[in-house]
Amino acid sequence: MEFLWIGLLVGAVIGGVGGAVVMARLRRADSAATQATAQAETARMAQEVDRQRSDAAASRAEAADARAAVSQAQAETERARGQVSEARIETEQVRRELAVAQSEATRATTHAAAVEQRLAEVKEDRERLIAQFKELSDQTLEQQSAKAEATAEQRLKATEALMAPMQETLRQYNERLEQMEKERLAMAAELRSQVTQVQTSGEQLRKETRALSNALRKPQVRGSWGELQLKQAAEMSGMIEHCHFTTQHSVETADGRLRPDMRVALGEGRAIFVDSKAPINSLLEAGEASDEAVAREHLSRYGQLLKTHVDQLSGKDYGSLEAETAEFVVLFLPSEAALAAALEQRPDLHQYANQRNVMLATPAILIPLLRAVAMSWRQAELAERAAEISQLGAELCKRLGTMGGHLDKVGRSLGTAVKSYNQFVGSYESRVLVTARSFRDMQGSGQDLPEPKALQDLPRELTSAELLEDAGASVSLVGRELPEAAELRPSRKPSDEDLFSDVSEEKRLRGIS
Repeated sequence: MEFLWIGLLVGAVIGGVGGAVVMARLRRADSAATQATAQAETARMAQEVDRQRSDAAASRAEAADARAAVSQAQAETERARGQVSEARIETEQVRRELAVAQSEATRATTHAAAVEQRLAEVKEDRERLIAQFKELSDQTLEQQSAKAEATAEQRLKATEALMAPMQETLRQYNERLEQMEKERLAMAAELRSQVTQVQTSGEQLRKETRALSNALRKPQVRGSWGELQLKQAAEMSGMIEHCHFTTQHSVETADGRLRPDMRVALGEGRAIFVDSKAPINSLLEAGEASDEAVAREHLSRYGQLLKTHVDQLSGKDYGSLEAETAEFVVLFLPSEAALAAALEQRPDLHQYANQRNVMLATPAILIPLLRAVAMSWRQAELAERAAEISQLGAELCKRLGTMGGHLDKVGRSLGTAVKSYNQFVGSYESRVLVTARSFRDMQGSGQDLPEPKALQDLPRELTSAELLEDAGASVSLVGRELPEAAELRPSRKPSDEDLFSDVSEEKRLRGIS
């Protein structure tokens, strides 16, 4: 619009200047012609006045003067006529220039009207295009927003449905761990209590040994007392009757009747058999003898009888009981004094008995032995539960792998959506926005157009192997493979050093926890 007004103003100025030039030239031409005419008339009148005054002069002089005057007038007339001709030529040129200027002014006026009309059309087209673009962009944004919201809602529901089984698995896993921790603490407390009971019971047993010495002279009473001691030792060790041990377990065989006083089950068809019918009559008689020689004789006979009883136990086939394998046979002695007296007479009795798969045990030895067996049963139960936890962990890793695949698909979909949005923004900025800005500049409006920004952040890619690899390859993440319950049970005859290993290990674990 400003250029139009400037063009019109320049045209008007040019036309005005041209008209002024033409009028000046016309005035100069008229003035020259008038001056020439006046001069000619003046000369002529002067000549007539001179001629009348010089009538009296000589005719030749007057004629010569007249001819000179005429010649001069003619010359001046010719000069005036030339000036008039030049003035007419200049006037014609000025008229032609004025016509050209008027024609140019007319064309400028016509062009200005055409420009104004074109500007009106451009303005109308711009307003129509802006309205169409706004309508199209609003529709596109609404469609994209609705589609994105629907997709996000659908993926959220799918993710929640995918996570529900995993949450249930984790809950079961935590419950198992809490239960195992409670059982471990209860077992530690039970162990402390039973150790205290063992100490108390040992002291009580030593005090009652003398009181029972007379009653033990009778084989029937001695057998019942031995069985009672064995049962109490097993119960104090945390073993369960008819599950981990049985008393008076007898079976008829081809060689006769086998009746061990106690059978301690180890699992997998293995067992320990305990015999409490030790020949202690000679020991009791030695204690009551007042003569030292007689006492030594009874003690010597006691050592020999105990060795003979070891041979008898070694010859009994306890392994034939229900097709079980007898790990070894325990010869139970009622007190530490009984074992000490036997070892005093037979220092090699322990070695002799071990060579025949027989172990000499007092209450102080039998209770830790049974305690170790009880701990092996508990370790077997813990191993079974640990196997269950391992299975839960494997299932968890399997579901993590499935979830990782779904999460990867969600991330790729989000990346595709961001890429499409950025392409839309790029097209808008490089094509639509450039044209819209041209319309705005032609209209002269200072209003800024909206410029959407491209998205730079993309979904984070999954890098954890647990979420990308097959769930079967992630089982190792649960932890090392736990041994089966059978592998935790004793598979060999324990030595004297092994009898207290489980108790020491339990104390160490309790200190760590």
